[in-house]
Amino acid sequence: MGKVLSALTLIIALASTNALHAQEITKPLGKWERKVGKTHVVLNIEDNRLHIVCTGDKTITLHADYAMTHDGLIYGVVTSIECDEDEETDMNRTLFDAPFCFRFRLDEGALIIHDMKAHDADSKDDMWNGRYKAVALAVPRAGIAPASCPISKGYSFPFTTAR
Repeated sequence: MGKVLSALTLIIALASTNALHAQEITKPLGKWERKVGKTHVVLNIEDNRLHIVCTGDKTITLHADYAMTHDGLIYGVVTSIECDEDEETDMNRTLFDAPFCFRFRLDEGALIIHDMKAHDADSKDDMWNGRYKAVALAVPRAGIAPASCPISKGYSFPFTTAR
């Protein structure tokens, strides 16, 4: 009984040590962009949805559901496709409901995608694999007080004369 208890204690100690050393990889939520030749690729990553807009000679938008493994693999399926022209029906048939996966890492404020695998895409495809920069959010204009800035009675501003 003592040996079993000692072994159980050792197993619990090792498991908790591994849990402390395991890094939690978070989803790369937000808007990311990159330019490849004449094509501009924008990724909008939400909690369980991925939206990809490719703008170049033509514009195509892919929408997908995805999930993520604990080691940074994103996998999912394309749920809808929007194109500029109706003649892209062959592409719609091949990409719609197609699975995909890729690995990623966040490095110095950039999203780096590698090992992309998808229908009709090579794992070395330069269109998807590479470094994406974060798209900056719009900064509020100066001179507009934020809604959380309370104005109390008894304070006067330099441009007022009443006290």
